[in-house]
Amino acid sequence: MASSKLSKRSPVLPFELVEEILYRIPHGSLVRFKSICKQWYSLLNDKRFIYKHLDLSREQFIQLAHHNESVNLFNLETQARSRFQGLEIYECKSKLWRSVDAALDSCVKLWFPHYQSLSMNGNMYWIAHRKKGNLETEIFVQSLDFTAETFKDIGCGVPFETECTSLCCASTLVLSSFGGDRLSLLHQHKRVNIELWTTNKVTDEVVCWSKYLNVTGPDLPILHSAPYYNFPTYFIDHKTSTIIAWCGEFNATKNYIDVVIYEISDGKIKKQVAEVAGHSLGYGCHNLCYVYVPSLVRLPE
Repeated sequence: MASSKLSKRSPVLPFELVEEILYRIPHGSLVRFKSICKQWYSLLNDKRFIYKHLDLSREQFIQLAHHNESVNLFNLETQARSRFQGLEIYECKSKLWRSVDAALDSCVKLWFPHYQSLSMNGNMYWIAHRKKGNLETEIFVQSLDFTAETFKDIGCGVPFETECTSLCCASTLVLSSFGGDRLSLLHQHKRVNIELWTTNKVTDEVVCWSKYLNVTGPDLPILHSAPYYNFPTYFIDHKTSTIIAWCGEFNATKNYIDVVIYEISDGKIKKQVAEVAGHSLGYGCHNLCYVYVPSLVRLPE
């Protein structure tokens, strides 16, 4: 009888194959899987597994909706939205708020710092501009080194001519990260051109830009619908070399802001309306979106 029961059981998968499957499971489910058995609990707490799972995880969008003080995590595959109320940020080591005694050069102006700040590897980055001789304006990347607690010019201006120093200009500039240690810069000029530039590692002695993607056409979508919505948020899908952009778009029929997700690749643009993330017109410029990566990595205690 015992041998008959055993013969009806499903064959046991090699644990190496189970591990490969678990690498592809969303982190929310993995947290629940820790209670299945001791072997899974040990694996899901192993640093090697945690960081490999992080490397394989795809970026997602997180929306800060000021009108109802909520933080919404948005799943690109299912369009599901998870809501959290309230958000606090503090220094993990001291568990205290601490001001940084760093002064920005008086001639430097950060370009919309509330909407255009980028956090990467413990440092902050902004698009900035300053006046040069003959009333010329230089646009460059300004950083704040939290280790040295100083502002630094990383030495790379934008790799194109632009008049983009005001909200209602004809060009849009958006800064993001690429590969965890490089910068990317999305530039759109009116509706005729969208281009993406990336740098080498920001820790290199010389940081410079190279063009990653260029899309041209007579009627491209407007990624920044000023003054109805804040700047678009995007990341680069490493598997497909596609730009995934979260944008606000004014819907005149409903007097409403639709949140639209564009997939932009060389010669192809796909549009998807994220219906669960839209909102009334009056809250347009107060709903921010950022990119995050789901992770099992624990904060230091």
